[in-house]
Amino acid sequence: YRKTWMNPFGGEWLTAVQMGSNQGLATEFYQPLDYRQRYFVRPFIGMDQRKVGLYFDDNRLAEYRTRESRLGVDLGVNLGVYGQAKVGWLERQLRATLETGDPFFPDSKGSVGGVQFALALDTQDFVFFPTKGYQAKLDYFEAVRESNLLGKYGRIEGRLNGAWSPGDLIFLGRVEGGQATHGTVPFVDAFALGGLGRLSAYAPNQIIGNEAYGLVSVQAQYRLNKPLPILGLSVLAGVSYEAGYMKNPVTEPQLTG
Repeated sequence: YRKTWMNPFGGEWLTAVQMGSNQGLATEFYQPLDYRQRYFVRPFIGMDQRKVGLYFDDNRLAEYRTRESRLGVDLGVNLGVYGQAKVGWLERQLRATLETGDPFFPDSKGSVGGVQFALALDTQDFVFFPTKGYQAKLDYFEAVRESNLLGKYGRIEGRLNGAWSPGDLIFLGRVEGGQATHGTVPFVDAFALGGLGRLSAYAPNQIIGNEAYGLVSVQAQYRLNKPLPILGLSVLAGVSYEAGYMKNPVTEPQLTG
């Protein structure tokens, strides 16, 4: 649900609900601070939960249900119509509960509060299946306060996607990586590889680590039909090559390099 122009500066209220294997609920209020909408403030609150498997030697030994509740506020600046930079404070309640597996695997819960920074640039024409443009994103989180976790930590993560379309062919490229800047990143905030487009041969989030990771992929797609009128749907066929790196993975410890 999205309601726009709630005041003369162009305040906007956005609420989203997600159902399925990954579930979530979130609401935020985007309030520009000037008529040109260059600067803004954004309070937000949300929660989500998902299932994460623990894999060793390609066997799923356990499955956790992770839950996160978050509350925060951002101050930011719009970089023209293609970008945004923001900094703010984020409070998080984190919990991981064992769903299936040996009771030897413990449950965990904790809370963390800290500073987050995000920079995003986006010129792509579509969200999920772009045909041209690029998308760059950089996120940093510094835990200032923590309870029942592994101590204070910092993590940084960046992504760069590009799309180019000569005729009915579409070429996509992606570079992604992240690392802990200090401390030990907790399980619920760790880096993960596996799943469609993120080392597709592995299960979603099969390779988990809390130190550093990298991912590179290239993809070629061919449009098999013209977009259908009104619906705009297309049928695509393609091939991709993906390569990844996880430093000292917690799951699948043999998958190094």
